[in-house]
Amino acid sequence: MPRKKPNFKYYPEEVLIDLVQRGLFSWVDYVIHYSEEWREEFTDFCKERGMQMNNRNALAYITYREDLLEEAMQHGLA
Repeated sequence: MPRKKPNFKYYPEEVLIDLVQRGLFSWVDYVIHYSEEWREEFTDFCKERGMQMNNRNALAYITYREDLLEEAMQHGLA
C-alpha cells in the first residue's frame, strides 16, 4: 500500500477554483487536492495511459470524471 503524505490537505471545489484562478494552484494541484480518491485515480489514470502528470492531462482527467458523472446521471445512478 502506498504511503500517505502526512497532513495532505484537501479543499472544497470553490477554494480550489479560486486558487487556480489566482495562479496559486495548477490543474494538477486542483486534482490532487480535490480528494484522496481523485489523487489516487489521477495517478493511475496517467500511469495506465503512459501520460505525465501535467496540466493538460489533469484537465483530461477532470473531463473524464465529468463524463462518468454525466453517464451515471443518464442511467439514474447519480
